[in-house]
Amino acid sequence: VDHDADDDGICDADEIGIVELEDLEIKLYPNPAKEKLYLVVDNSCDLLNVQLMNIMGAVLSERELRNIQSNDVVEFNIKLLSTGLYLLKVSTNTQLTTIRWMKK
Repeated sequence: VDHDADDDGICDADEIGIVELEDLEIKLYPNPAKEKLYLVVDNSCDLLNVQLMNIMGAVLSERELRNIQSNDVVEFNIKLLSTGLYLLKVSTNTQLTTIRWMKK
């Protein structure tokens, strides 16, 4: 688990990215990903905002997820994205984290 060891405010994800916020543990897999990217939250959450961004910070897609239950799996179709490094920004009403991931 990488708890933002960098000074850039971005958590580096390995094969399975795990980020712990105050009330949530977020898993992002696989990393690198080819066609699908999966996000799993370990706890229930009323509202989760997820932004898929390129490495420059431009938002490519955005989802507002409501009434997330423990271990719900959210699927992202990334088939049309170019190979490279991307960011997934995940936020609740009170917390924010950004996870790096690679598209094969």
